[in-house]
Amino acid sequence: MNDASNLIQALREREWRAYLWKKRLRLKRPGFSILSTNCIGGVMYHDLGLEFLTPTVNLTIPIRDLIKLAGNPRWYMALPLAERENPGGCPTALLGDVRVNFHHYASFEEASAKWEERKRKINWDRLILMATDRDGCDYETLRRFDRLPYPHKLVFTHRPYPELDSACYIRGFEERGVELYATAGTCQTLTGAGIACKSVNRVSQAHPNILDMIASGTVDLIINTPTRGRKHDSDGFRIRRSAVEHGVGCVTSVDTARALLTVRQQSRSEDLTPIDITKI
Repeated sequence: MNDASNLIQALREREWRAYLWKKRLRLKRPGFSILSTNCIGGVMYHDLGLEFLTPTVNLTIPIRDLIKLAGNPRWYMALPLAERENPGGCPTALLGDVRVNFHHYASFEEASAKWEERKRKINWDRLILMATDRDGCDYETLRRFDRLPYPHKLVFTHRPYPELDSACYIRGFEERGVELYATAGTCQTLTGAGIACKSVNRVSQAHPNILDMIASGTVDLIINTPTRGRKHDSDGFRIRRSAVEHGVGCVTSVDTARALLTVRQQSRSEDLTPIDITKI
């Protein structure tokens, strides 16, 4: 079973590399700079094997602040980052009146050094704006983004806005009445893919955190894929144990989660009947 799982994983990785290779071949004009509200720009650069020509990597900027930055980008980029206290959270800074949350950096010093290094590489002649409709984003904010004088801009939304040229509707769980929560890294990945998600503190972070949410009875399903090893003090182990203790369903495989979503897409939950597999 282990060998079969490893083989399947290897085949998936090979398929993914082939997919990225084809996408890279289609890219005729590299050298663009993406200013984005989250990690999506950095993920694109990484997956396509391109140099990071933007400082907006491994961080988030509220969409309203990105709009301000886009209104006068050269002026904002000439400003120094000012560290802001964020107890129990990630390194945070202000660029003038623009808030920057450095989610994937260990310290403000590390984040500031990378910011300064990458902002010098911005290609001002080929700017692309990318955003998602979260962090206080309302319809008027989307309209302001749409009116920005940039020919290449895109905002991922959780509902269709055909009247806005820059809006790209991404279908997700929210259309089936499901609200997603995730810890910082996973949350950034999901929002980067255009899926609406709210951030919750990790087990080791300040209260209220994910264990508090599980204990409160507000969580209906947990998706948590175990890492290798048997560490009983890992976040994943404690999350899964808490799920069992509080009677919350827990899915430990992405394939199972995908199957669950497929069932929900094709059937109404009230039409489903559980089956005891021992009696099949």
